[in-house]
Amino acid sequence: MSKSLKGMLVDAARKNNRSVNAEVVLRLAKSFGDEVAAVETAYGPSALHEMAADIQALREMAEAFMKARAPRI
Repeated sequence: MSKSLKGMLVDAARKNNRSVNAEVVLRLAKSFGDEVAAVETAYGPSALHEMAADIQALREMAEAFMKARAPRI
């Protein structure tokens, strides 16, 4: 591997709070079109469930906010 490519991997891993190995595995998995496995590899098997729960909570908060801000007719 060239020094410049390794430097880019190290920088990306640092930016994404991952080990260089996790960054490489994630990028390889993505290149084969396996986004779900890539996320699980990078963040752990329960990551998708945690992310889904967070998304649902944010959706509920946004809906409550929009309902409260809706003009009264």
